[in-house]
Amino acid sequence: MNIVSRFTIEKSSKYQNDMEFRRSINFVLTFLSVIIFGVFAIRPSITTITGLIKDLDEYRKINGILIEKIAILNDVSASPERLEKEGELISRALPESPDEGSYIRNVNFIASKNKVQILSMVFTVTEEEGLGSLGFNLSIQGPYQQIIEFIADFNKLLRVTNIETVDISPEGENLVSIKASIIGKAYFLERK
Repeated sequence: MNIVSRFTIEKSSKYQNDMEFRRSINFVLTFLSVIIFGVFAIRPSITTITGLIKDLDEYRKINGILIEKIAILNDVSASPERLEKEGELISRALPESPDEGSYIRNVNFIASKNKVQILSMVFTVTEEEGLGSLGFNLSIQGPYQQIIEFIADFNKLLRVTNIETVDISPEGENLVSIKASIIGKAYFLERK
């Protein structure tokens, strides 16, 4: 026998009889097998699970949003009377035409309520694409406090109104009566 064969046989028989060495080899081989199995088999599964968890979170958010929208739709469909009332309110706030008559009635009511005299009311109608405006120049006269209350009530009108300027000046020498000029616009929406 040659020297290499004899050495290999002696070493292998020595290691075959050593139990601790055999256990160590088994442990190392098992550990390497688990690592290789983990890299090639478990890693793609973990990646897939992680992706599914992210998708689940996203779907839960979408589900929450959809539940809110369904609740809103159910609320709207359950109360058509409320929608009808709100539609009337919108129609009164933005009528389909300048409707100077109802505007004059509202201004007269506010003036009589606040004990203010209307000196003049001049209207100009301007129409643009869909949205029109009823420009007004309103002159009133009365005590200072009543004019302030008139302007406050005027701002509370249901119709969409924009007061551009208010010019207040004393009327006469006794400062009891004041004259105010109010310039602004009331809007209307042409519906097709």
